[in-house]
Amino acid sequence: MPMPISQKASKRLRFVTNYRNLQGTDDPTISASVNLEPSEQMLGIYQVGSASAEAILVTDKGLHVLSKPSPNFIPYDSIEDVNTEASKEELRANESLRKLKVKLKTGVTVDLMITGQHEEGGLDLYGFETFLIGAINLNRLNESKV
Repeated sequence: MPMPISQKASKRLRFVTNYRNLQGTDDPTISASVNLEPSEQMLGIYQVGSASAEAILVTDKGLHVLSKPSPNFIPYDSIEDVNTEASKEELRANESLRKLKVKLKTGVTVDLMITGQHEEGGLDLYGFETFLIGAINLNRLNESKV
């Protein structure tokens, strides 16, 4: 039996430096800034950087990119692929290159800034990428059962 998306988030994002688990909590500040479906559950939030107002709300349905001027929702079932375009060395040396390229089934590509880095040198980008690949695979598995 495949692991539910909430468990994938707990497992894959727990070591992501700028991620805060929200499972089992209700943060009115966050829920006021985004329109969640009635059955949609907040799983966690990724703060892009300490000086940035941009954040990514992770839910069981998709990603809510909370940035100005308006939030953007990316459902997991709309994602075709995710990748980075820079080498590990380039990503470690240059924070501005730490973008996760999210290719949608429509052909549009959305850049998500995932800038955090562990004290040991690991990048948040890789944990987030692994989580999204798992979400894509889970969605594909569910689609094949229909």
